Amino acid sequence: MTSSVVRALSQEAQHRLIAVRYNSDARAKRQGKRPPAANLRVWELERVFRHRFGKFIPEGVEGRQALQVIAEAHHLSKGGDPVTKLTGYIRARAPWAYNDIDAIVVASAEAQWQSADELAWRIGLTFVERESLKVRTIGAVGLNKRQRSAIQKARHKQRESQRRKARGAKSHTESLNRTRPWEAQGISRRTWFRRKAAEDGTNSCGVFSSYSNAHESVPSSVCSLRDALRAGPKRPRPDGLRHPEQAEGTVDYFGKVGLAMAEART
Repeated sequence: MTSSVVRALSQEAQHRLIAVRYNSDARAKRQGKRPPAANLRVWELERVFRHRFGKFIPEGVEGRQALQVIAEAHHLSKGGDPVTKLTGYIRARAPWAYNDIDAIVVASAEAQWQSADELAWRIGLTFVERESLKVRTIGAVGLNKRQRSAIQKARHKQRESQRRKARGAKSHTESLNRTRPWEAQGISRRTWFRRKAAEDGTNSCGVFSSYSNAHESVPSSVCSLRDALRAGPKRPRPDGLRHPEQAEGTVDYFGKVGLAMAEART
């Protein structure tokens, strides 16, 4: 936060900002090196909200929820002063909340790191939206980490297969047609492949045939690959935050008090 903005605040607000900065530095020392994903998550959240809202975050319930998420992400990011970064973001994207910067800073100062799945449920990020925006530090609603990893492995195998084919390499099926191992066993080609599939544990059904909600947002090109078949069922929506104390730190501005402040301005 610039010095001119700080001087314009009341003395009590300045003291609160100083306390927030000291607490933030102390927490960073206790936690050691923050994960590199913290900064990437800030950029990805900004990308998601810009895609949803456009240049400005709207004033209202949905906009306040988005502002709470981005404010907490800024406090968890590394490098530079989180208050300065958050101030710049609010000035550019949510000018309606600029007069409440000190309250927002205090409310989001105790933020705790959330898992990719928890944050995905919190902002309602779908798999299609995640893929189109190239988001990596946030999960997708309806897909757990194991399923996302399986999809990534399946796509990697597809890319490698295409790359080998472009170099002129023969596919596994073509190689088998040349060696014809089923003849040595005295069985038909179809029987040999059926037994081989049973040994490998593969199946021809869809990846998420039992989970309709997840299947709607998963590309069909993944549905026949073995790694994705082993992904397992989706996890239910998390019951609240992993750290309940996170909600307590945000109630001042983003709860009833904040709504009363917004109504008073209108």
